[in-house]
Amino acid sequence: MSKRVCLQAGHQGITSGSTGAPGERDWTTKIVPMIAERLRAKGLGVYETDALGYNDDKVIETDWDLFLSIHYDADIYNDTGGFTDYPEPKTDGATQESQRIAKVLADYYFSTTGIKYVNRSNANTRYYYMWQYLTSKTPCVIIECGVGWRKPEDYNTLRKYDFIADTISEGILKAFGTFLDEDIPSEVEALGLKEIPRYNKYWTYRELISDYIKLYKEYEYEKQEKEKYKKEARELREVTKSQAEEIGKKEKEIDSLDKANAGYRAEIASLQEQFVNVSRERDGLIDCVKSYEISIPKLHATIKDLENKLMAQEPLKAYSSKELINEVVSRVVNKLKGGAS
Repeated sequence: MSKRVCLQAGHQGITSGSTGAPGERDWTTKIVPMIAERLRAKGLGVYETDALGYNDDKVIETDWDLFLSIHYDADIYNDTGGFTDYPEPKTDGATQESQRIAKVLADYYFSTTGIKYVNRSNANTRYYYMWQYLTSKTPCVIIECGVGWRKPEDYNTLRKYDFIADTISEGILKAFGTFLDEDIPSEVEALGLKEIPRYNKYWTYRELISDYIKLYKEYEYEKQEKEKYKKEARELREVTKSQAEEIGKKEKEIDSLDKANAGYRAEIASLQEQFVNVSRERDGLIDCVKSYEISIPKLHATIKDLENKLMAQEPLKAYSSKELINEVVSRVVNKLKGGAS
């Protein structure tokens, strides 16, 4: 049995009182039949009603698979955006289905149209007047399609009537898990879409193409990044090669310096050995000088004593004092040399 949907054009049929946001009644009156036409073309049973649907026995006595009330917001928020809502759960006998459909429709509609999703759930939507008249088995959803008179933003998008009608009808079909194209080409089925969680219940060609475009863009980006990294890798290889050559040169220089250092170390060792020998000779000379410093005063005293004795002896009178002193000094020095050797 095909799904049965009741579509309500918000504020249609009301000429005074709650006539909606500027232009809303005319907009919903035009868009709802367009949505209904698309759903009927997909095999759904569709019934259209207006703001006075509570007076229609078929509306209030039928267990619909979905009652959808379609509206747009007034420009009172100084912002764009729309949302979907459902009856207060404690008042809704089909709340799980109401919430599920509301989420699927919101996810699809706002992502597809580009109209910003803003959760403005309030008493007027949670306790929308029609909810009390519908059967307890009927899932209920209200959609505020955007800020209808917010120019140029939501206004321009909402006036793309075919686009909006396509998107809302596709969102409804998606919520019911219905393929939007009945004749699925075998080459598409062969791709195994049902094995992919995103597509195993429902999908649209728009989603498939959107995913493809997204993946293709990612592929192009990755390809560009790959080329960039390949270029950087080539440049790094050149730098590495150049550095390797430079390192080779430096290693040769180091080997040469090591050899030179070995020669210098041998020279240093030889010089150190010579220094030790020179130091030893210097120490010997210092000891000799110290010995002379002790002996010389004694020799001076001896010479003086000899001078006195010589002068006192007559046989030496024939010699001058100078001759005698020179002879004594000569003998003393010879004696000292003989002792040192």
